[in-house]
Amino acid sequence: MNGNRGEKNIFTTLRDRKMLSWLAGFIRRRGGFLAAAFILMTCTAALEIAVPYIARHAVDNHISLLWQKNSAGKIVEIASSAPPSRGGKTKRYLVVDTSNPSSKSSKIVERNPELFELARGTAHISEKNLLLLSDGEIKTLRATDMDGIVRLAVIMMLCVVGIFSMSSLSNYLLKVSGEHIIRDIRERTFRRIMSLPQKFFDENPTGRITTRVTNDLNSISDMYSSVVVQVLKDLFLFVGVAVVMFSLDSELALTMIFIVGGTAFVAHFFRRRLRFSHRRIRRSIARLNSFVQESVRGIRIIKDYGREDQNFGRFRETNKENFLANMEQLWVFEVFRPFIEYAAVAAIGIIIWHGGTGVIDGKFTAGTLIAFIYYTRMMFRPVLEVSEKYNILQSAIAATENLYDINEVDPERAGELSSSERGGEMEFQNVWFSYGGGKWVLKNVSFKMSAGEWVAIVGLTGSGKSTMFNLMFRLYEPQRGKILFNGIDTSHADLKWLRSRIAPVFQERKYYEKKDDSRGGALSSGEEQIKNIDEVLAGEPAIVIMDEATSNMDARTEKDSVRKVRDLSLKRGFSLITIAHRLSSVREADRIMVVHNGEIVETGTHSELSAMRGVYNSLDKFASG
Repeated sequence: MNGNRGEKNIFTTLRDRKMLSWLAGFIRRRGGFLAAAFILMTCTAALEIAVPYIARHAVDNHISLLWQKNSAGKIVEIASSAPPSRGGKTKRYLVVDTSNPSSKSSKIVERNPELFELARGTAHISEKNLLLLSDGEIKTLRATDMDGIVRLAVIMMLCVVGIFSMSSLSNYLLKVSGEHIIRDIRERTFRRIMSLPQKFFDENPTGRITTRVTNDLNSISDMYSSVVVQVLKDLFLFVGVAVVMFSLDSELALTMIFIVGGTAFVAHFFRRRLRFSHRRIRRSIARLNSFVQESVRGIRIIKDYGREDQNFGRFRETNKENFLANMEQLWVFEVFRPFIEYAAVAAIGIIIWHGGTGVIDGKFTAGTLIAFIYYTRMMFRPVLEVSEKYNILQSAIAATENLYDINEVDPERAGELSSSERGGEMEFQNVWFSYGGGKWVLKNVSFKMSAGEWVAIVGLTGSGKSTMFNLMFRLYEPQRGKILFNGIDTSHADLKWLRSRIAPVFQERKYYEKKDDSRGGALSSGEEQIKNIDEVLAGEPAIVIMDEATSNMDARTEKDSVRKVRDLSLKRGFSLITIAHRLSSVREADRIMVVHNGEIVETGTHSELSAMRGVYNSLDKFASG
């Protein structure tokens, strides 16, 4: 994996068609959920925009008085969409229908003629005089307005219920679709990891790979549920609010757009700082995970060599790096969020100052001012959340790149060739191999093992013994030469067939969980190795490779186990390869190959090699003390 890819600018990353196509493939499978969530969120945004507009209508058409005198002294209605004439404080009136002398409204006018200005079929009363009437008389005169307020309040409550219901349902759909998508990506990624060559695992620490399948996928899940559809909703909400604001009053709308635009411009600089700190956090988390996992895996060695303090010192340095990265992000958030919040408060203050003056001067209606205050908060909400959404998006982009990189690594070649032959013949022909193209680990290694033969491979640590096993099992492929199994080049052999015919027995049980013994306690290391051998021999392998498989047994148990395996080898006809440091386990082998500095320097039986007084003889004397 290329760790630098996650550091690319977000806009460059988004242009990576292949990566986006790979990600979109998972989204399309759950497109129905996402489409439904988007529709619900769009409806939610429309209702959110409608609520302040309804409040404006209630204030301008039912709470405030709707009539004024024009320049000719005639009482005229104030049109909500066309504010009254500018210049001076507006004097408002309530118009009362007196065409029916027996109505309650007409009776009130008759009782208080000094408060009303009479006209044909109507009477007008100013705001000041209206306050001189009793509460009951005011309610009677404004009964139509009271009915309108109740009606609009019910509509507003229905809007709130609709917002809650659709918002909850859309969030649920997003979470459900997100979980399905993450499950699909996790399964695809893990399946790909299982198919990757050993070289990939040599180059990437376990902690980093674990982070990809856990933390990175959680970041993508957050993007699906919190960003993808939500951003579209916020865009719709922003545009919708802007359109409504301009329809109400273009001057106030321009003022608000200028304030929001300036705030967004400043937010851009915070966003760049957040991106840097977020990348630093991701790198430190990956290093921290890797260090902790490697420490836990090697805890026995750490304790054996008394390296607890030194290891803790290294951990403190790694943890400090993560701490400083988080503190930097915390500082940015603690400056950025209050800045946006106070900018929103300042914007409302400006709207109240500018709009309130306009209401007094007759430029705006009170309902319009109230609606603008609501819309101001709504416009600042996406700006306030942009840092969090951008943080989530940046994290998801980097995570997607990491996961995409894994899925783009070429898997092990499956191969096509296989054979029905049940023998276990293995041949190395002039094999050269190095890890990563550096120093040659094996140099021109050649040998041929017949079916049913027992061959032992011995040598000092680092001589290349285990590398020969890795090549037989095709965990790696040689740079030069060939390896043949039953006459088939392993580089072209069907991988499942090849590995089903070769059965390894390791020093430790590397995959299966340890079982308790019949006495109720954990199995000892030696008992574990006996169990390893029994499990392998339960199958029908063509070759059994024992890599330090008896190293934890006592001498007698080791001798009995080796004899048991060899007897079964002769009985069933499978070949046996033993890789060992302890020469006592291979003395009876048909052939012993001594590997030194990547070359086979000696070959023969135990007695033949002992008589040579070469490398094997030195190893034997060293082992014997």
